[in-house]
Amino acid sequence: ILSVALRRIFHVGGKDDEMEKKKIPEVEILRTAYIYDQLTAMNIQEEPTSDVQAIRFLLDAGNGYDRVAVQALIHSINILEPGVCVELTNGDKGLVIIPGMYNVLQPYVLSFRDNQVYNLSTPHVAAQLQIKDIMRTMDNRHVMGMDMLKQYSGEAVHIGEYRDNKTY
Repeated sequence: ILSVALRRIFHVGGKDDEMEKKKIPEVEILRTAYIYDQLTAMNIQEEPTSDVQAIRFLLDAGNGYDRVAVQALIHSINILEPGVCVELTNGDKGLVIIPGMYNVLQPYVLSFRDNQVYNLSTPHVAAQLQIKDIMRTMDNRHVMGMDMLKQYSGEAVHIGEYRDNKTY
């Protein structure tokens, strides 16, 4: 199983026509998990692919991944579960409130813009709107007042410290 999996993953070694024709579930699971990990892992050369883009790649029949192995992976990693924030193709951002029953990429999403719930598995909604990607993080930047910024002269000022009779 491992030798066949390694040959299929890395495209090395001689072809054993009999083994190449067989769909060995363990080989397909290892191959699918390895490719998903390679797509989503951090590395020096390039930014990792998002979970949504990796799943789209694996689900694309033209890429040759076993559908059952991909579905098993999807069920084990729990992407697009309730509470995940997503960006939609129309630019809106939203919150997954119910996972997609038949397709992980088609959950119910609550739009932050207008509080409307979109069922992305409904054909007329899916024709106009899909998940573009997962939002990496919610925006948690601190707001800095322009007056405070203009007064900064380069020295260290710590919160709660007094400088020129002002508390920062």
